[in-house]
Amino acid sequence: MMRKATAFFLAILMIALTACTGNTKMPVESGVSDSMTIGGTDDMLDTTPPSEETETTYPTPSMNPVELVFTYEDLDDNNSYTFILDEEPTSNSSFVMRVTTRREMRILLNGTEIVLCDAGISDRFEDLSAHVFLLKKGENTITIPESRGSNMSITMIITPADYFDDATMIVNTDGGYIMEDGLFGVNAEITRKGYFGGLSAEMLNNRKFLMGERGVDGWTCTKAERITDRPQESLCNSNFVVLKDGGSMKQCSDVIALQAGREYEAKVWVKAYSTTAEITFGVSGMEQSFTVTSDEYPYKVLTFTFTGKDVENGTFLVTVNGEAAVYEVSLMPTENFYGMRIDVIESLRALAPTSIRYPGGCFADHYEWRECLKAPEFRTPVDGTIKNFMLRDTYGQDPLDIGINEFMMLCREIGAEPEFTVSILQSDGADARDLIEYCNGSADTEFGSIRQSLGYNAFNIKTWYVGNEVYYFGAQYQNNGAAAAMRTSEIVNAMRTVDPDIAVILGVVADNNLQKWSFDYIANLTCDYELVSYHRYNGSAPNAEPDGKTACDNLESSFRNDSDAGLEFFKNQLFKGVFDTTCICVDEWNFCWGSGSNNALLFSNALEFHFFARTSEKYHIREARFFMPINEGMITVTGTESKVESSGELFRLMTNHRGGKVIECTSEEEDLDILCTQHDGYLFVSIVNRGATPYRLNVEGYTASDCTEIRVNEFSFFSNDYDILTGDDATVGGHSVLFVRLTPMA
Repeated sequence: MMRKATAFFLAILMIALTACTGNTKMPVESGVSDSMTIGGTDDMLDTTPPSEETETTYPTPSMNPVELVFTYEDLDDNNSYTFILDEEPTSNSSFVMRVTTRREMRILLNGTEIVLCDAGISDRFEDLSAHVFLLKKGENTITIPESRGSNMSITMIITPADYFDDATMIVNTDGGYIMEDGLFGVNAEITRKGYFGGLSAEMLNNRKFLMGERGVDGWTCTKAERITDRPQESLCNSNFVVLKDGGSMKQCSDVIALQAGREYEAKVWVKAYSTTAEITFGVSGMEQSFTVTSDEYPYKVLTFTFTGKDVENGTFLVTVNGEAAVYEVSLMPTENFYGMRIDVIESLRALAPTSIRYPGGCFADHYEWRECLKAPEFRTPVDGTIKNFMLRDTYGQDPLDIGINEFMMLCREIGAEPEFTVSILQSDGADARDLIEYCNGSADTEFGSIRQSLGYNAFNIKTWYVGNEVYYFGAQYQNNGAAAAMRTSEIVNAMRTVDPDIAVILGVVADNNLQKWSFDYIANLTCDYELVSYHRYNGSAPNAEPDGKTACDNLESSFRNDSDAGLEFFKNQLFKGVFDTTCICVDEWNFCWGSGSNNALLFSNALEFHFFARTSEKYHIREARFFMPINEGMITVTGTESKVESSGELFRLMTNHRGGKVIECTSEEEDLDILCTQHDGYLFVSIVNRGATPYRLNVEGYTASDCTEIRVNEFSFFSNDYDILTGDDATVGGHSVLFVRLTPMA
């Protein structure tokens, strides 16, 4: 049998495979249209995309969307359904289905087999856009080799890339509240690829040789002995390597990436054991040799600078003729900022964060701040193997190359407020008092004078986290909220003797099985605090495509009701009766930790930021810190490049809401998630499109301009394919994000 496919403009783009139950119209939101102006600051909008992006205009659609619906009864004797297309779809058209079977489902589209669903996965969207080239003008045939039952119904929609449905937004300028500046902070924990392979300019992993069982992790060694029982001999109280008789050690890595014409510095810290030792080291093909004699000095530093060649996956090697101890090594570009990569700093600056939290997070429980008062080569490296997720990309160690002094220079360089975490495992009252004196004390105090002698004026860190996820990783305090509260109070009260004006953030948890810990902790505190820490991740990184598709389906409905179970627990139980004076800091948020940039991450982060802004009054969310900007969503760093990714562009563009008043803005289209702020003479609006239907937006009484869209080309955890489009046309594609300035019409 043959059917003529009907072409028409659609309210949705998604494909549904249903049991013939029909469609239900979603309720329509309403609002009050008003164009009055509220006083405020007229900050210049920063909607300029990266220079390589170009402005895009949207042409008249080449074809209308096509919806095709058929049931089991429509199939012919060959289990086939034939339909006709009036126009041939363009290669960039959207072609999607939704299937609801727990068995693998296959179809033949014009004779070519396509697998629609993996076994065991039900009710999932299937994007067939990669197969749109199989469709043609005229007659097309879909065959279902294995029947799925008489109640089967398939809806298939083909939509040209240049088609947009119309959507109207309604603005209500009555009421509202000022957008919290504190929502624009980041949490820069020392973890995974955030520092080595990220912020740090150092190019050699495990450079102080702390880690290794039989050998040295990250290094290939010959005629070498790893010394683990004489740490006092090394500069940094770590393990070291003895090479002799042509012995060598080498490291190959994509972090060892050089650029032609750029200057680099190579270093080794050594001691000759033989009367003389010839030591050759450097990047392969660019090494230099030195002769070292045995003497009474504990070590010698050998160093040279060289002009690099283009190298993508380089090899650094050390060779010794004779016998010598190699204590540590280093390779970095000579152009760096306190040991940090300048291009990564510029990427951080582009995000315009209001604050940066350091050193974590989980890493705070392993951080020795006094070590960081030494020069980097003398700092004892951190062994973080007890938390295998934390330093998994650096063999469980960190060399502490970026300590508190370097962190402070970073914050000053990019104009962000510094924040510091004090561990209740590493610290007590006396230690915390010394730390805050080092950071904030005057030059006539004991530790303030040490800071001044190192060349730093007072850091004046105002925000301090005391404890981090103690309820998960708190050793003796993990199952004892009362004891954790006693140690916390000791630390906070000691810190306030040095600087009574600090803001303190304490951590509690809303997990059902740990709520008693939170109650015990709060009940036993004998110190004042300004904010309560809350960690919110929207999911975990999927390992396979089917799980990713299920997670994407779940994401589309997240934050629809502007409600959160954990924050409801805080409001209605843990702080019941005192919530009016309780403020929340969401100091860790992201879709998940440990994942690189992808389009589903962008989508989740856009919805989550909207949620924080729209519920900042409901839940008293005054602060938020994205975790973690470098190599975990916002900024991707390779050996030679630092790139602000889609979630970073999202964060940067969201800063245009700063200084505005959050007001109500709704649409009849429920898939449009909207955040609107009112400024002096204009509105700034960000729109997240939850669904696949692309929209052209209209706001009665307003003119759109300065539009920037982060356009997702494939909604997936396994795709990072997106475009940044600019212009004055307020359009937003499926699962994409639009930023637009609205000016009242005269």
